[in-house]
Amino acid sequence: MSLLGRRISLLYSEKVTKGTVDFVELNLLFGTFLFLSVTLSLLSRLGWYRASAFRRFFMKNIDEKLLNEVSAQAKESPRLRMNYNFHQSLDEKCHRFLNAVEPGTEIPIHRHPTKDESFVVLRGKVRCSTYNDDGSVMESVVLCVEEGRFGVDIPKGIWHTLESLERGSVVFECKAGVFLGHEVDGILEVHD
Repeated sequence: MSLLGRRISLLYSEKVTKGTVDFVELNLLFGTFLFLSVTLSLLSRLGWYRASAFRRFFMKNIDEKLLNEVSAQAKESPRLRMNYNFHQSLDEKCHRFLNAVEPGTEIPIHRHPTKDESFVVLRGKVRCSTYNDDGSVMESVVLCVEEGRFGVDIPKGIWHTLESLERGSVVFECKAGVFLGHEVDGILEVHD
């Protein structure tokens, strides 16, 4: 049931309990709700309506259910990771997303020449490392809520990577848009 449907149900369950329900009003309201649901479903199938375009008008809770959903998708993904974007398009000026990462996922050492990037661990344990131009480790920190290390902020131009150390790990990431992929200098090639 949609958020609107739950709110309507709650409102009218209180009226029914108090004995103040107006059944004509109730029928009209549910009839309108049903009409809108069917209309939006039809428009969506025709490609004229995207529910995600309206998601920005509602608060999105970051809760255990959402973390479990994104983690389940990461476990099924060949890359062993999955993003859940809060931004509506790659052209937005601020990209905010969950990144569910499983042990074994490979995030190449990379950098963003024009963007700072922040990681905040929400669940699990991840290692964030920064590197010099020659591929040697500059700094490495394990992020874990239980151990009191919650996140890092990486300045633009710094080589970095993230490694999952525990199943079900999820981090919140934030960086400036517009998404450019990894620029020419974006991936560090380390040769042994």
